[in-house]
Amino acid sequence: MSERPLQHDTNAAIAHDLRSPMNAVMGLADLLAMSRPLTDKQAEFIRTLKRATVALNEQVNRLLGSHEQSVSVQGPDRPHPAPSKTTAKPRVLLVDDYAPNVLVVATYLEKFGYDYDIADNGIEAVSLTKANRYVACLMDVQMQDMDGIEATMAIRDFETQERQPHLPIIGVTAHALSGDRERCLDAGMDAYVAKPFNPSDLETRLAALITA
Repeated sequence: MSERPLQHDTNAAIAHDLRSPMNAVMGLADLLAMSRPLTDKQAEFIRTLKRATVALNEQVNRLLGSHEQSVSVQGPDRPHPAPSKTTAKPRVLLVDDYAPNVLVVATYLEKFGYDYDIADNGIEAVSLTKANRYVACLMDVQMQDMDGIEATMAIRDFETQERQPHLPIIGVTAHALSGDRERCLDAGMDAYVAKPFNPSDLETRLAALITA
């Protein structure tokens, strides 16, 4: 009997435990970089923190045999588009069971001009999509109780049975093992990003799906 599925699950769990804190560190470094004014010492500290996190991420990729590309370090002065000045912001459903990730991604969503609801597991995510309308969903893949794959399939079944509009879903995962992207798309997700992600790339993907 083959042990490859078990090894895949083990690597995925290890990758999730290692990369979730790294994603949070990168996000917090970006938030610190947006503070003004920055002293030279503070700016150098942020750059050093990012370089160290990227280097650690690359080592994890090599050790786990991941195909994930290393995240690029953004300079602290990279401009961000101003949020849309509308009274009713488009609402995104953020699904993640790791509090630091939620804090980071929620902060970015606000800067991108979105409002959001938070679900900390797949069961709650399915319930919220049945009760509310969202322009998109950021779905963590690996969660307790009901993971992102199962939640996405449940949402797609609900849409089909109730003839509801298609909700754009972006799969977000802390691991990028071979076949993960295909699993996400086969489950009905529209796109896929790996943590730590590039904020500008996430913003672009969201905008493209929402306006499609």
